[in-house]
Amino acid sequence: MPKTPAMLTEAFGALVVRGLGIVLMFASTALFARLLGAEEYGTYSAALATAMLLATIAPLGTDRILVRNISTSRDDHATGSEVAITHACAAVVMALIAVAALMFAALAHWVFRNPEWTRAALLSALMFPPLTVIYLRQWVAIP
Repeated sequence: MPKTPAMLTEAFGALVVRGLGIVLMFASTALFARLLGAEEYGTYSAALATAMLLATIAPLGTDRILVRNISTSRDDHATGSEVAITHACAAVVMALIAVAALMFAALAHWVFRNPEWTRAALLSALMFPPLTVIYLRQWVAIP
């Protein structure tokens, strides 16, 4: 029973952090929409959504396996190896996805003559690698 106050404190802290995250997300969305205008914000929003999807796909599930293996391992060397393997897998897939996104941007530019698709593809190719690394670091921090 002595853990109850600590659990309540941690739960309240998590609630406050989530609340701040929601407020910051709302503020940044409103600011970007105001600064960029309707058309440019639409391109940015499409690129961000695509980048978030690609960042989730890039690790190929190794991030979930990493959480399981880190949480059961007591050896720092094994944990480091697991993290390195996960990052290497994500880096290879990120390179392949980046090439595919750049090919799609070229196709959208030269074949379809669609500058909005080109811009969205290039923006998502730039945004998804840092998002992937952020997602991986979050999964490493969980255990």
